[in-house]
Amino acid sequence: MTRSAKEALSESQLALGERCERMLASRAWQHANVNYFGVERRLELIVEAGLPPMTVVSATTLEELGRIPRSNEGYQVDALSALRAHGPGIVNGSKAVLVFYSHRWKRPMWCPGLNKDVPWGSEDFKSAKELGYAVGDVDGPDHEKARALIEWSKWFKREQAWFREGKIPSGALLGNTYGVPVDADMELYFWIDWPCVDQSNPSPSMAALPAYVAVCSVISAAWSEEYSRRAWCRVELVMAHAFAVAGQKVFVIEEGFRDERQKALKKEIVTLDDPADGALTNDLDRPVINSLTSVAISSRTFSCRVVCCTNSCVSWHFFCFWNLLCCCQCCGLCAWYQSRDVRPGHGTVVTKIAPAHQ
Repeated sequence: MTRSAKEALSESQLALGERCERMLASRAWQHANVNYFGVERRLELIVEAGLPPMTVVSATTLEELGRIPRSNEGYQVDALSALRAHGPGIVNGSKAVLVFYSHRWKRPMWCPGLNKDVPWGSEDFKSAKELGYAVGDVDGPDHEKARALIEWSKWFKREQAWFREGKIPSGALLGNTYGVPVDADMELYFWIDWPCVDQSNPSPSMAALPAYVAVCSVISAAWSEEYSRRAWCRVELVMAHAFAVAGQKVFVIEEGFRDERQKALKKEIVTLDDPADGALTNDLDRPVINSLTSVAISSRTFSCRVVCCTNSCVSWHFFCFWNLLCCCQCCGLCAWYQSRDVRPGHGTVVTKIAPAHQ
């Protein structure tokens, strides 16, 4: 973390951020695989480091509600408890699939109590805060984003069911590519900032954000032209690219998404943009953006060993098997080739736009 970034953060934010950095660089974290037991260990390490435990909201909950709930409603669950409740699946994959969801809030200044937008720092904004009203809404009045997430969850599970039945899924890239099991009782759990970060005190969870990204098997984004301009959206992609094994392969969940069977996913190559140049609703967030970007760029978490041992091989047995077959160390060469420069403007992301209405 740069000196200027450190000076702009509070002591508590700085302390939590440094704990997160040390944890991500530790041998215990590095040696945790991407299978069920590795994810379980990483979630334990987050708690042991004194960081806020990771919480998630299930696809089933989203479907029952028909909307994305706010953190104070209490629909989020502990990620470690959810993981253990489902247990390991095929090849020690986790039946509880953790999905990181990056998105732009649709109505960041909307105040339901006053029934209008309240610009940051305005008299209306101050009045809303004094009255205890919540400000902000991640979705539109018709819950378009929630509906798309629900439909995407159904699509993802159907793709896995095809894979389990020996059929070729329309995406042709799921299954073990993401360390995801093809179990019939698989459940998706989303990390979404609105329900999973305490909206009255977001700083502690923001400090642990790199760790939350790193434990997720799937990265998804509500990509749009507006999304690509936002600093928070950019920094989430940079962190996913730096810390998550699947971070360079992002599923795009468009509004209006429907669970329809189409030929294949549409693939696009997108260059990572610099979060420092991104737009912010509250410019006081700029030091946090700079700090998270610095942590991602300086990270050593995504290494050749991690790619070779955890991305190519979902268990130690498979690792030994492939090394016996590849005595020329082709796995190591491929891992070296896949190692990524996460600097904005240099790293790239492959976005996968799931079948949607055309």
